[in-house]
Amino acid sequence: LEIKKEVDVFESGTFQFIDSLKEKSILLTLLDTIENANTLKQYFFQLKYIVSQCDFGAIYLQLAESPILLDESDDYILPEQMELCMYYNQEQNSEVFRPEVFFNPREKMFSSRSIKTDSGVFLLYPVFRGQSHYGFMFCKLKQNKFADYEVYLKNLVYSIAHAFEYSARIAERQSLENDNLNLAQQARTDELTEVLNRRGFFEQGQSVVDLMQETGGNAIIFFADLDGLKQINDKYGHEIGDTAIKVQAESFKKVFSKNDIIGRLGGDEFGIISVGAKRNQLDKIRLKIDMYNQIFSKQYELPFVVSTSIGFADLQKSSVLRNLLAEADKSLYEEKSKKHGKK
Repeated sequence: LEIKKEVDVFESGTFQFIDSLKEKSILLTLLDTIENANTLKQYFFQLKYIVSQCDFGAIYLQLAESPILLDESDDYILPEQMELCMYYNQEQNSEVFRPEVFFNPREKMFSSRSIKTDSGVFLLYPVFRGQSHYGFMFCKLKQNKFADYEVYLKNLVYSIAHAFEYSARIAERQSLENDNLNLAQQARTDELTEVLNRRGFFEQGQSVVDLMQETGGNAIIFFADLDGLKQINDKYGHEIGDTAIKVQAESFKKVFSKNDIIGRLGGDEFGIISVGAKRNQLDKIRLKIDMYNQIFSKQYELPFVVSTSIGFADLQKSSVLRNLLAEADKSLYEEKSKKHGKK
């Protein structure tokens, strides 16, 4: 009998030891898993494994828009809005990341219909780190090992808080980059025509010229202006003159591709870099400009048809965009002289 008692005690202790080793192994594996989840989306990719590994039935993560800072002396006040960030329900085999489900936790604590229709033992666990509170986790428990669940959840909420902060920093940085990009684009865009302004044209244009010459590509640099702008302003007023300049820009946008560089250099003068264009295409380009001038002059209800003079230079002349434009300007002057000679 004594021997049997000793065997029972030994077996009991052995099983406790094995169970302890198992829980330690689960915890170590869990820590390795969540260590690589730097963002909320990465955390979602690990959620199914976390639920299975920790023996949960489901996990629902509900987060506030931003962390709520708490002081020990302050009462906790629920925010007016939370978001169902993600969930995985093992029994229903369903998972969702940011389904755009928002709710007021002051009115209800359950954001998802699947929680309301599910039955079992659920644990509501706050997501916090230090003095910052981020939201709640609803966890469906499959066993009564509450001490083990407590250990798992303490580690989970810390990693969720880290992922929340990391994702927020990425979003903020992206927003700032977009704002800076928009501001930079605005600083390089002509307000009247919405093509590049002089600064933007020379910055982007010189880069294209460098690339074409480095790779041996073809490009034609055009210098263009609107015929008779002074007479238009004197006869019809500067508002009609500005409309004529807009018509000219619209024609260039249609004739040249998105890979080409179009800029308003000042007044009625435009610079264009047509990537891949060759000399034998010049007559076709002129005809297309004339065609679209007629179309847009009618569309903008001008009392005349916009006329354009255009000069060109190829990349054999120089590697400096300003010099190439100067060569194109000479060609433009020759074209204008021919037009005046015909008259």
